[in-house]
Amino acid sequence: MVQKVTNPNLFEKKIVYNFFQFMWMKDQRPEVIFTIGIFIIHWLIYSWAYPNPLTLPDSESYVISSYGLESNLFRPIGYSWFLKMVHFASTSVSFLLFLQSLFTGLATLFVLQTIKYHYPPTKQILLILLALVLCFSQSVHMMNMWILSDSIFYTLALIYVGTGIWLIKSKGSIFWAIFHAFVIALLIFTRHAGLFFAVGSIVGLLFSLKKQRLIAISLCTISVFIVYTATIQKHKRAFGEKQYSGFSGWNLLNSSMSIYQTEDRTKETFSEPELQAVHQALIEGIQQDKINQNAILNGLLLWQPKNNLRSGLDTLERFYPDKSFAQMYFIGGKWFGKYAQQLIIKHPDTYIQNFVLPNLGQFFCTDTMHRIINPALINGNIIRTFNDYFKQNYVELKVKNDFYKTLFAPIVSVSLSIWFSILLGVSIYSISLFRGSKTRITISPIAAWLIAVILIYVGVSAVASFVEYRYIYFIPILIAIACYFIIRHTQLAIIQTED
Repeated sequence: MVQKVTNPNLFEKKIVYNFFQFMWMKDQRPEVIFTIGIFIIHWLIYSWAYPNPLTLPDSESYVISSYGLESNLFRPIGYSWFLKMVHFASTSVSFLLFLQSLFTGLATLFVLQTIKYHYPPTKQILLILLALVLCFSQSVHMMNMWILSDSIFYTLALIYVGTGIWLIKSKGSIFWAIFHAFVIALLIFTRHAGLFFAVGSIVGLLFSLKKQRLIAISLCTISVFIVYTATIQKHKRAFGEKQYSGFSGWNLLNSSMSIYQTEDRTKETFSEPELQAVHQALIEGIQQDKINQNAILNGLLLWQPKNNLRSGLDTLERFYPDKSFAQMYFIGGKWFGKYAQQLIIKHPDTYIQNFVLPNLGQFFCTDTMHRIINPALINGNIIRTFNDYFKQNYVELKVKNDFYKTLFAPIVSVSLSIWFSILLGVSIYSISLFRGSKTRITISPIAAWLIAVILIYVGVSAVASFVEYRYIYFIPILIAIACYFIIRHTQLAIIQTED
């Protein structure tokens, strides 16, 4: 029988060894096999229903970047690293998608067993319900079939939760602080939104740890600084601009266009000649009737063939002759970001009314599900890139049975409304139990940390960027874990008081 250590010195190898012993105990073994088996079975089902890789234009940029591990013009390099490592083992796209499902299953197992090891449920049904949510989330299984960073980002998010639990339980162990900070770095390298997880950890650890919290917070901050600095320097060498992201300026410009739904854009003026030139180009290049809520909340000003933000980039080329498209893209991001920031500062109320509030509403009822339920091998160039990279012969997208769109998409589109309602309900239930027992109201440190991550992610995303479901589909999982800890903490607090 493995004896669990309640206050472990986590530098001792036996602690982690005991955890793996715990996972492989006779009573635990069926849970381990079941968890991994569920993900493999789902991979088989989705591979049959969607035999071709599911892609967006981003998929091609990830693949191209993985050839030489060069900076990705649009996205962070992390997923391209993953593609490169998998490619060394096999060029099969089926192998890639299998690994994505397997790694997600292993990360799920790590979180569930970590919770059971350190924070066993007061009632077994709590852990069973949590396991069912984590193992049977169809959005997770669907995204594992895409050649996008979403699957690996979700896997890293689970590891982030698991290492955070170990860090809090160990009361700030340096070993787990380093591990947690390393996972944060990988999250940021995989998607810029990983920065929100870093901020969430810094805020959460501030209140969750009493001892050594300064060390843990410092390590998380250092990991962000290293990734941020390394990315800027890499972009400087590749594109000639010291920017963290070329796309962020474009994205914010799209969001700021919502101001022109009600404000007269012809009356705006800007002091810098580049900004004034961009402004004039946008007036001439985008028809007023194309600036509407649907276009902005779906990012259509970024992607539609006509009436898009590219007109602003074209006019900047007069100020920067002899620049490549990649260099101009980053230059455009810099000036577009400045333009958007100045516009928002001039009209903050209008921006909140026209963009932030409607965009926040998309968290609760998103209309961007079509980007998941209508995948495609976009065009001939993408098909040729994939055929060359994966040594396949894809001609067009083939779907044998689009059961995800039929069975799950209608529920998924409003899933965050359901999950935030559950979180609110669990919180009210917890408070009512505390008051009924006359016990001082407290909150689980882990629940507080996870809720901080969720609120920071939702808040910053609503303010800065249009919402797509594939960017937020991990939030229900974080809410489910937070609810587990709220209920468990409440029940234990009341039991201890009564004793």
